Amino acid sequence: MTNQNNNLIIEKFEQILKESLDQIKSKMKESQGIHLTMSKRLKFEKWFQIELLSCLVGQLEKFNVEIGTEVEVSSIQKKSKKTETIDITINKIDNKIDNKKYIGLELKIVPTSYKVDGIVPKTKGITDSINSMLNDLNKCHDDGYEHCFALGFFYPFPNDPEHNNLSRDFKKQKEKMNDYESFELEFNDFSENYNSSFICLKLKNDKNQ
Repeated sequence: MTNQNNNLIIEKFEQILKESLDQIKSKMKESQGIHLTMSKRLKFEKWFQIELLSCLVGQLEKFNVEIGTEVEVSSIQKKSKKTETIDITINKIDNKIDNKKYIGLELKIVPTSYKVDGIVPKTKGITDSINSMLNDLNKCHDDGYEHCFALGFFYPFPNDPEHNNLSRDFKKQKEKMNDYESFELEFNDFSENYNSSFICLKLKNDKNQ
């Protein structure tokens, strides 16, 4: 697989990822079950994972890759008996290369601790969740993936200009994020009472070299 084809795949993947999140956002808005889950400030990673897989499967097949889910981590020394997995993987299909691991993607649903009417309170802040996403990126990197992503859906944010993005919270983590890139994929008025945001962290290419 040439470098040109590699770049084409990763560009196509990022494009499809953004388009997929638009589709998932629309489904979330229409789902009473998701609204009820969010009112309790609960997580729904499996639903998110299935919907994202449905969007990805088929769109990358022409690039001669294989999409996997719940792939067990093989190269990390486990400190506990719990099996470590990666939520979504995209691997090369090429008998001429030894390392076929191409993209590792971890997913997070992140209920914030902001006080919002109509949603039960929560005390765990965003910082812990950002740290968890960074750990997920390192897990993918240590297991040999060339491109590592961690995608989080953060909610709720108060519906006012002061909380229109996550920049304040990311600034607090700046010293820990020298090896990472971050970009906000979508910010939307999810309901009349609060906002939400898709945030993607990507391990910089120079750390993979």
